[in-house]
Amino acid sequence: MKIKDIALQEIKIPLKRVFTIASGSSEYANNLIVKVLTDEYIGYGESSPSLHVLGENAGTVKEIFPKIKEKINDLEVEDIREISKILKKIPNNQSAKAGLDIALYDLLGKKYKVPLNEILGTSKVSKDTDITIGIMENNEAVNLAYEYVNDGFKSLKIKVGKNLKNDIERVRMIRDSIGNKIELRVDANQGYNFHEAREFINAINKFEIEFIEQPLPYYLLDKLSELRLQSSIPIMLDESLKSIRDLNEIISKKAADMINIKLMKTSGITDALAIADLARAYDLKIMVGCMSETSLGIAASMHFALAIDADYVDLDSHFNLKEDIAENPIKNVFGMNYVNNDPGLGIYLKDEYL
Repeated sequence: MKIKDIALQEIKIPLKRVFTIASGSSEYANNLIVKVLTDEYIGYGESSPSLHVLGENAGTVKEIFPKIKEKINDLEVEDIREISKILKKIPNNQSAKAGLDIALYDLLGKKYKVPLNEILGTSKVSKDTDITIGIMENNEAVNLAYEYVNDGFKSLKIKVGKNLKNDIERVRMIRDSIGNKIELRVDANQGYNFHEAREFINAINKFEIEFIEQPLPYYLLDKLSELRLQSSIPIMLDESLKSIRDLNEIISKKAADMINIKLMKTSGITDALAIADLARAYDLKIMVGCMSETSLGIAASMHFALAIDADYVDLDSHFNLKEDIAENPIKNVFGMNYVNNDPGLGIYLKDEYL
C-alpha cells in the first residue's frame, strides 16, 4: 500500500477556558490534520506543535512537509520503521513527524480492518486519565477540582511554577477541598529554580502528592539528579525527554523516577515504543501525556498507552476544546478514556475536516 500524497489542514479551535502554565497561556489549539493518501484509504494524524517545548508552530509544520513528502512519497505504508529512519535525517520538527507517523498507523489499522491497539499488540480498550487544573485563582482552582471529582475523575494534575507561595497554598486548598481519596500530581513545567523546587517539595509533602513533574529547566539534569536524591516526592521528567538519546542521559544521571512520553515530542508512535522499552528496562514508571490535541491525536496516544500498559495517563486536552473535530470524540466515563473499536484510530472526522 503505497503513499500517493500527503495533505495538511490547519485547525484553530478555541478553548473553553484559558489554559495557563508556568511558560505561558493558550486560548486556542492551533494544530494540523495530516492526511496520508493511498489508492485505497486515507490515514489521519495530528500535529500539535509547541513553540516553547519543541520550537514548532503551525507555520513550521507547513513549511517542512514538502521536504517530508519528497522523501517518502511512493514508499510502502507498512515500512513505518524505515520511514522513521529516513525522517531522522531531517532534524527537529518532532510534531510534524508525529502527525505523519500517526497517520501511517491509522492506515495500517484500516488496511487490516482492526483497531490500532490490536496492531500494537493489546486488546485493552480503556484506562484512567487524570485531568489538569491550569494556573488560575486559587478559589477558581478549588471549584474546578471539586467539579472534576464530581465528574468521576480519580486523579488531578495541578499546574504550578509561577509563584512559589501561591502554588503551595493552591495545592493545600485543593487537597483540603477534595479529601485524601483523590490522587494529586503537580507539574511545574520548568518553572522553579533548584532552591524553589526543594522548598516547594518540602512544603507539599504533607499533602500526599503522587509525583512532581519537571520542577527544573529541561537541561539541568545534574541539578535534577541532586534534587531527586533530596526529594520525598518522586520526580517525573517531561520537557527533558524528546528522544531515546535524552532518555539514555536521564538514566545515566539518575535524574528521574518517572518519565512523561508524548507522541508530539517523540516524533510519533514508532520512536515512543522504543523509548518505553528502554524505560521499562530501567524500572522507570511511564506516563503518556499530550500537548493540545483533539480527539484524533488523543486517540493515537490512548492506543499507545494501552499497548505499553502505561502507569499513568494524562490525556485530557480534548476536554477543554469548545468543539472537537471528531464525530465520535474519545469517550470518557468516570475518569476513564475509551478507544473506539473501529479500524485504525477509530476516529471519524466531521465532514469539514475530511
